[in-house]
Amino acid sequence: YDTYKDHYFESGERDVKPTELRVWQEFREDRFIFTVNLTYLGEGGISPPWDPDVLDASVYLFVVEDDIMAWSSEEGKEVMSHNVFRETALHNLEVELQPAETWTQEVEWIIPDTIIYPSGHEDRDGNPQEGEHPIPTPINPAKVSVVAVVYDNDDTSRTTTAGKTGNSADTPRAANSATPQSTAYDEENEPPKVVSYDEKLSGNIAEINAVLEDEDGIGSAYVIYNFENGSYDDEAWGVMPMEISENNIATASIEFAEGDPVWYRILLVDGKHGFAASEAKQFEGTGGGKVTEDSPGFGFLAVTMALLIGLIRRKY
Repeated sequence: YDTYKDHYFESGERDVKPTELRVWQEFREDRFIFTVNLTYLGEGGISPPWDPDVLDASVYLFVVEDDIMAWSSEEGKEVMSHNVFRETALHNLEVELQPAETWTQEVEWIIPDTIIYPSGHEDRDGNPQEGEHPIPTPINPAKVSVVAVVYDNDDTSRTTTAGKTGNSADTPRAANSATPQSTAYDEENEPPKVVSYDEKLSGNIAEINAVLEDEDGIGSAYVIYNFENGSYDDEAWGVMPMEISENNIATASIEFAEGDPVWYRILLVDGKHGFAASEAKQFEGTGGGKVTEDSPGFGFLAVTMALLIGLIRRKY
């Protein structure tokens, strides 16, 4: 415990090769498009031929989801879990950069609906559960964030400044990490937002008209929906692209059965690829009245914890 605590408090103070790392995400119906950008800033000065100033790096993209209700064997009940690892979208891509050189990669990540359990895994009742199975809690794209991590393959230091041994031998040290939220902060880019809603009922059709706002324009918008509640996670939410007018009014129509509530969230991207998701909202006049239920996304603490995912990587 003390060793990991030392790593946590010293993670921002260690000497690492200077890099600039940024990552963006865009939702597209059943997948995300992740774009990662890495620039090596160089250590400065003149490097001898036998020790050139080069970044030999490995890049990973980890996908996490916040606010997931999952069974805890320790608690003996379902508990709220934060920043749950979902999948690795990019695994150990090796990149070599000279000072001031930039590398960019676009990765398409299709949202999975199954999970592969390792040998020896058991369900909550102790029954063997190995191989491929449906994901117990479907992935909600409104709560997904990608975490980019760059490792310096030439830095395999095993100790903290306090002299405590941490990593296994020959384990590269993480030099930088980023999320779409940290990237927006670095670029001073305010995320896009929904300013107002205009909801119209026509029989069993719920028409959503949402006014979107961003100084860089709106790149795309999707509505995800279900007919249960704002935090529904028994099944995947439905998805529908929204038409966006010149005045940044996004429109979509959802067909529903009489008596069912229509809950929805809007996922949008601005002109600088900044990603945002609105809070869950019940369509007024469906399911017996209007109720607004918050379904928080990634806050500051969640982003901070997500950035720590890649601090230590063990070789396979």
